[in-house]
Amino acid sequence: MSEATTTTVRARVPFWDNARFACIALVVLGHAVQRMTYDSDAALTLYLVVYAFHMPALAVISGYFSKSDPPGRTRMTRVITDILLPYVIFETLWTLTKWLVEGSANPNPTKPSWTLWFLLALGLFRLVLPYLALLRWPLLWAVVVSVGSGYLPNIDSTLSLSRTFGLLAFFTFGWWLREHDVVARWRLLDRRPWWAVAAAVLLFAGLVGWLSGHLWLCIALGALATLAWHYWRLRSVLRRLTARQRWDTAEEGSGVWNELDRLLYRNQVEMRVRKRRLLDMLRSYRAAAAALPDAVVVLDRNSQRVQWFNEAATALLGLHHPGDLGEALVERLQPMPLAHWLAGGRNAEPILDVPSPVDPAIRLNLRLIPYSSDYWLLIARDVSKLLRLEQVRRDFVANVSHELRTPLTVVHGYLDMMDPEDFPGTGPMLEEMRKQSQRMAQLVEDLLTLSRLESQEHSEEETVAMQPMLATLRREAEAHSQGRHQISIDDLAGIDLQGSTKELHSAFSNLVTNAVRYTPAGGRIAVEFRREGDGAVLAVRDSGYGIPATHLPRLTERFYRVSSSRSRESGGTGLGLSIVKHILGLHHARLEIESEVGKGSVFSCHFDADHVRPRESAPLTSIED
Repeated sequence: MSEATTTTVRARVPFWDNARFACIALVVLGHAVQRMTYDSDAALTLYLVVYAFHMPALAVISGYFSKSDPPGRTRMTRVITDILLPYVIFETLWTLTKWLVEGSANPNPTKPSWTLWFLLALGLFRLVLPYLALLRWPLLWAVVVSVGSGYLPNIDSTLSLSRTFGLLAFFTFGWWLREHDVVARWRLLDRRPWWAVAAAVLLFAGLVGWLSGHLWLCIALGALATLAWHYWRLRSVLRRLTARQRWDTAEEGSGVWNELDRLLYRNQVEMRVRKRRLLDMLRSYRAAAAALPDAVVVLDRNSQRVQWFNEAATALLGLHHPGDLGEALVERLQPMPLAHWLAGGRNAEPILDVPSPVDPAIRLNLRLIPYSSDYWLLIARDVSKLLRLEQVRRDFVANVSHELRTPLTVVHGYLDMMDPEDFPGTGPMLEEMRKQSQRMAQLVEDLLTLSRLESQEHSEEETVAMQPMLATLRREAEAHSQGRHQISIDDLAGIDLQGSTKELHSAFSNLVTNAVRYTPAGGRIAVEFRREGDGAVLAVRDSGYGIPATHLPRLTERFYRVSSSRSRESGGTGLGLSIVKHILGLHHARLEIESEVGKGSVFSCHFDADHVRPRESAPLTSIED
């Protein structure tokens, strides 16, 4: 049976290497002590202990790491290297020991010494083991051969065959431990205390020092050697960490450094897995952003330079990769008015309609999203189709309103000409017809006004005098109230506004009329014009019915009513707040609504500093009914 042709990297087995070379050192030490056994009983005792331990121990360990299956080329080569390498180590240590003990040594590696018989025995044991394993009780037969060989007087002693066969039982015992998984089940190799290693090193150094007559010197050298070994391991770990080398495999065996190797290997594996997962997530996010139909541009918050953009940004904004990476967005997207808009940062309102720099026929909606402290996200959406549909809707409403105005005027004129006295019994009916025709005419006028506002891009630029405006609002409120409410006008700002007087009067009048219309008799209506930072705010406060919070977001929609019956009774068309919203939008202002059921509502018009102008005359402090 041949071995597999695929090459695999064999991991080093620390226990096998360390224990094997420790036993080799004990072999040399034992024979060195043998030279002193004639003059010292202590040396004889030490020699017997060492010699009785190291030879069987090496045989057991060698058998533990041997296999009983038929050997291949690699296994045969390994047997040779396991003989030659230990033999070189044997001879080197034996030469050094003779030099320390006797003071002289004549090394000759070509002349085999007493160490060769034992190494050859280990090689022969490995070759014999597959055949021995075929027997029913291999360990028993190994003991029989070992014991029986000692009673045979005619065994050749050239290679010390009696001692060789004597170690066969220990070799087979080591293989038997591996076959029955005794070491793993008893967890004999899982832990190796640091104190055991230190004690072994110091014991070995003490023995060498005792033999050489320099006990403390050898112990010191052993301690320094231990420190040097630890320094070498630490330096190798630091060098690999500094060079960002990769731990390909986890170091087997026990000990602090092996545990550190396993920990670093495990950390590197986990880090590589996390990095691979993050890269996959980043690729998926980039692929999703690149597939969006909207243009997505990542900007640096401080420099406002382009960091990344998707494919849609090329078609909608004219950005090209990689030339526009790192370029200033404001300069690249000229003539789009982005400088002032980007300066707003988190407070920048969306640009609802702006022509594309690629094609003016493409209309874009721009939004700026600060998604981190360092980067902004610019999203540009093509709203050309939506704007065309909106224009079609506006044209339709305007045309229908114009077509309805003439027949409604005729109907309303004929109704005014009809006298109830000429048609007895039709008075209430004619009055209701006049009321409904007037309501329809007002609805048509509001639709035409809304269509005109939606078609405008800018409002007129004139100074709106707020003193006369507030006085007019007071008169209109009193006319609608007919003395049923308490009305107050507070002019606390002392400034005027910039815009269209007609349009702003229409917006403010709508708010005041709604306050009178939806406030019960005896209620209070307050109009307050005051400063707000560098801007201004006009607030209309009432003590009316109040509006539930669920309705507030939709109040400015066309024809939206909180209560249809109440709006119909009050004569509203459902377009007033929509007109107010569009007028304020043309003036770059915003409408805020606060309301609480049973306590009233506050409608506030907020203007920025660009639409505030100084007033020459003194402010009107308060005008009350």
